[in-house]
Amino acid sequence: MEPEGTVGPDKDGKTGGLVVAARSRVAVVAMLMFCLVGVGIAFDLANIYVASRTDPDFQSFCAVSDAINCTSVALSDYSTVLNTPVAVWAMAGYLFAAFLAGMAAFRRKMGFGLGFLFLFGCLFLAVSIWLIVVMAFFIHSLCILCLAIDFINLTFLGMSLYAVAASGRSIGTAVREDFLDLFRHPLRLVAICVVGFGLLATAAVIGPRLMPIGQTPAAQALPGNSGQCSVEGIKTRTETQRGISPEGHPWIGSSNPTLEIQEFTDYECPFCRKAHMTVRQLVTSNPDLRVYHRHMPLDNACNPGIGQPFHARACELSKAAVCAQEQGRFWEMNDLLFQKSEEMKRDHTPVSELAARLELDAERFECCMGDDSRFATMKADIAEGNRLGLKGTPAFIISGNVYYGKIPPEVLENTKPLQ
Repeated sequence: MEPEGTVGPDKDGKTGGLVVAARSRVAVVAMLMFCLVGVGIAFDLANIYVASRTDPDFQSFCAVSDAINCTSVALSDYSTVLNTPVAVWAMAGYLFAAFLAGMAAFRRKMGFGLGFLFLFGCLFLAVSIWLIVVMAFFIHSLCILCLAIDFINLTFLGMSLYAVAASGRSIGTAVREDFLDLFRHPLRLVAICVVGFGLLATAAVIGPRLMPIGQTPAAQALPGNSGQCSVEGIKTRTETQRGISPEGHPWIGSSNPTLEIQEFTDYECPFCRKAHMTVRQLVTSNPDLRVYHRHMPLDNACNPGIGQPFHARACELSKAAVCAQEQGRFWEMNDLLFQKSEEMKRDHTPVSELAARLELDAERFECCMGDDSRFATMKADIAEGNRLGLKGTPAFIISGNVYYGKIPPEVLENTKPLQ
């Protein structure tokens, strides 16, 4: 039997072991470098995950459009597995693969670890395929950083195949010898178990702490949840009112406001979902503010300003909110539509199911949804948005000025009270 990591003479009778081992080592070092790059990208994704949920002013550099948007992917239900961000699991996986690559690359004789690195390459590729399917068919938005991760995973697998081939062994032989080697060297087995399970445990502990339950935007945005028990909080909540303007626009906030905001929004827009959380925080904490909801679905089914299909269910969802308004439950439906936006996109949940969750009169709701005459206010909102030349959602109209995406703090501070 030949020593570990060596190969026999080549066909010309010259010893090629050193050359072959060098090629294999270069491939493994390249895999180590790719793992470290993967850790860096996963770290950026973890930051986006946290910032998109905790910072109302956060704007991801890769939020190019609805179709290419890291924020949409980060806000989706698929970005978390076992209460831990997928990006955190990715960092743990890359660090362990880097540990294995280091063990293989810096040994005097190449051999151990090549089979395990190939198995990790297969695992990485399977995860990449799953991510691409989820982004393309469920989230309907691609993440540039996630695609970079996919490229790394595919390259990692290719380099592992090259490293095994350069060692002069088959894949099956490399994998089998790696497992046998662990039994021959118990300390190596212990080291791998300690590092592997240690990284998994660290990810499982740190991941959930990135999103404290009481500090998420969703939790803070819910009526009656200020994140603390105080007299000021109780006073603010009791002053938050709801109503309908003479023009038929639902409003929430102060019954005697000093500042009014017209919010044009689309229930399928991920930026609107984020803005919804922020605005609800503003309304809950500011007793002098009133926000009017205005429908602006970016859907050519009801919006003549949209030339081609874009948000395929936006018109339907706005109609559902209007029909809930007829039964005095607009804001409940409004909150539910944003809360369940990812679920509705993923599972194609019918609006009748949301109506049932709110215990609306099913027959009356269905009758409303099928009666085009009920949506005059919604159509008027769309016409007003197009007249104003709104270029996207959410759009906020304050004192005649248009603000996209968020409300600048200085606008709230400098706007004069209503006369």
